Amino acid sequence: MHSIFYFPKIIILNFSVPGGCAAVTADNDLKGLGDVSPTSVFAGFPGGGESAKMSLLYKEALLAGGCCNISKKHFLRLTMLNLRWKVVIIEVGGANNIMEFRVLKYFLMVAREENITKAAALLHLTQPTLSRQLMQLEAELGVKLFHRSKHSIILTEDGMLLKRRAQEIVSLSDKTVQELSHKEDMLSGEIAIGCGETKNMLFLSEQIKKFRQKYPLVQFSIHSAIADDIKERIEKGVLDIGLLMEPVDVGKYEFIRIPQKEKWGILVRKDSELAAKESINPTDLTNVPLIMVKRELVKNELASWFGDYYEGLRIAATYNLILNAASMVERGVGVALCFDLGAAFYEDLCFIPLAPTLETGSVLVWKKNQTLGAATSQFMRFLKNAFQAL
Repeated sequence: MHSIFYFPKIIILNFSVPGGCAAVTADNDLKGLGDVSPTSVFAGFPGGGESAKMSLLYKEALLAGGCCNISKKHFLRLTMLNLRWKVVIIEVGGANNIMEFRVLKYFLMVAREENITKAAALLHLTQPTLSRQLMQLEAELGVKLFHRSKHSIILTEDGMLLKRRAQEIVSLSDKTVQELSHKEDMLSGEIAIGCGETKNMLFLSEQIKKFRQKYPLVQFSIHSAIADDIKERIEKGVLDIGLLMEPVDVGKYEFIRIPQKEKWGILVRKDSELAAKESINPTDLTNVPLIMVKRELVKNELASWFGDYYEGLRIAATYNLILNAASMVERGVGVALCFDLGAAFYEDLCFIPLAPTLETGSVLVWKKNQTLGAATSQFMRFLKNAFQAL
């Protein structure tokens, strides 16, 4: 019987397909699911008709701790439901392979290159072989994945859905392999961290450097994004740790609050009239085009600082990453409300703090009740000791 691997909100299963049927292995030990039960997993499936029958059959198999046979036709349709509802099939095998893991990698390469010939060359396959694999994938899933023309191949809406899910599957697979391949006497693996744009990244980078001096086989993968995106990726199991800017709901997470606060201000061109000021108050910004942060929770914090002046602000643009906002400031789009990331970051621009002072905290978070990989667990202990030494 094949095993089932559990990730937060995602179940990754192995399938064998003897004699044209899918034998679905199941395990009654659900401790690895944390706060996710089979019932909650299947609550998202569309109701009624054949979909309801398949999801019920699939659910019963998991709850019973046994295995069930699903016809090839039903299995293929269930596969697409899995892609939509995060019950992720990572590999199938046997006499009649369906949606093999390697085919997902072929699909992702074609989606990236938008050209069959180029993708085939990079995959060391012949063009007819790759084309045949893609057509079989479309036939098995019962959907069209590509719009084809003489010179390019572009994803359909279903193709874009499969691309997103396939990227998650490949990422989780690679991460799992790395976590399980460490040697007993030498720590290795990958630690995936999601980070907002914050000065606290300097402290985190210093700890990463020190940690790698002690464990040189450990690699770090850094994903820059706003808190909402990072939290979603932690939920999916793609990220291990998040460096989040407050305000943020940490109810689902274990967390460490970072002592250093982020100071708010504006980013302006050096030739701006505002550049001569030592600090900025709300009235200074009432008639200035502003480049505002996109997160609603952060907007609420800024609205409290502006008070009655907030409704009259002239918002020229919004942003989620400060580098893009800095480019707009440089080109004269407006003045950006942002954190102070240090003079070296801004080059030809200048940062002026807000008055009264507005500061924001940040937290390091990771999923509650989740078994972390050996490298991630050791890094979290390393970080806790570093914070205690401050």
